[in-house]
Amino acid sequence: MPDRPDPEREIWVYDRALSLLLGEVIGTVERLPTERQPAWWATHVEDLRVQATVSDLYFDLTDELDAHHHDEFARLLEEAAERLRHRGGEPDDPEPVAELGHALADLIRGTLPEPPAGTLWFYGAPGGRSTIPPV
Repeated sequence: MPDRPDPEREIWVYDRALSLLLGEVIGTVERLPTERQPAWWATHVEDLRVQATVSDLYFDLTDELDAHHHDEFARLLEEAAERLRHRGGEPDDPEPVAELGHALADLIRGTLPEPPAGTLWFYGAPGGRSTIPPV
């Protein structure tokens, strides 16, 4: 696993899916007793709240997060993805959101497959992963 995700890698995400995913992460961690929350949580939760509520912002997944906390954040995303997947469609199909959660975790870990040449991955939209041309 790299010390830091590749800064040249980026994906595009459907803002509604990112909001649902981050909302699930935030809600889950905030229900934990303070001593069980990640050490970095208090200094990063407001950034996550902004990302969950304001669309059209660039989101650096690990901005100012120590390298040894990357996997912890990736696990939170994966766990949120699975909770949403098993909750069912309320009101939307949770599968694209779950797929987004796993893709973000893979992106953090540096294991997300490359998209086809000349494209970027687009995750979270109804219908699931697709590609778009770079902008």
